[in-house]
Amino acid sequence: MVIAKETGYSIDWLLTGEGPPLREEAPTAPKSSIVSLPDQGDFDYIPMVEASLSAGGGAFVESEKVEGYYAFRKSWIKRVATSAKDLVLMRVIGDSMSPTIQARDTVMIDTARKQIKEGEIYAIRFDHTIMIKRLAFRPGGKILVISDNKKDYEPYEADTSDLNIIGQIIFFSRVFVTE
Repeated sequence: MVIAKETGYSIDWLLTGEGPPLREEAPTAPKSSIVSLPDQGDFDYIPMVEASLSAGGGAFVESEKVEGYYAFRKSWIKRVATSAKDLVLMRVIGDSMSPTIQARDTVMIDTARKQIKEGEIYAIRFDHTIMIKRLAFRPGGKILVISDNKKDYEPYEADTSDLNIIGQIIFFSRVFVTE
């Protein structure tokens, strides 16, 4: 009720999203203190797929079905990504990329960034398994596949012909509470 009174927004609109957003009478707070809500056109909606990326020995691709979409500001996407149409969100399972990326984190993959940059993190596929690792070049057409958790996971070499790069990890998020 106080928010509606201070900002001039309709209580019905704040609670349900229905009806006109602004009340008929003028707000009691000065115009400079009113926070404007972003226009929905300011956002790109990035798909979250059901498949998970393994930060460990690999995960079988169970489904690439979209389970939902998450909103990110277009201005931010423009700064960090190739384009919104090349982005996908996936959850991570396993601990091989800990402490950087941990189990249950969500990563954003830019699928247009397949060119390997030394030491960057990528979503990769071997046969029917997908995982998240750092990559580095080695002589003879080899790629070093590196986990951040070096205590439990040794780096190993792979032929570039056996490695399918899904895309570069450009963002991750972490939830601190469990359901």
